[in-house]
Amino acid sequence: MDSEKTNLAFLLGSGISFPAKLSSVWKITEEVLSGEAWERHTDGTYFKGGPWDSEMAERTSRVIKFVHRLKQEVDKYYEDWNKRDTTYEDIYYLAEQI
Repeated sequence: MDSEKTNLAFLLGSGISFPAKLSSVWKITEEVLSGEAWERHTDGTYFKGGPWDSEMAERTSRVIKFVHRLKQEVDKYYEDWNKRDTTYEDIYYLAEQI
């Protein structure tokens, strides 16, 4: 047996999760942009399952509006370059830069 170690890496696309019935990038984007049932937890993270509190619902609503505004900017970029539809990953990347 050869004593040399071989480094191996797998490069997989998001479609690999389809057989496991996990959501696609497009489905996740649709759910995030819908703003339905999203809640801001007291630790500052957002998760699906709310809203339960009117103050938190208002905060969540403002965040969803901001996310839609970011999407408009990303849409303009892709429109100019005739590339593709905007995903939640693109929106996150823009938010991270800000």
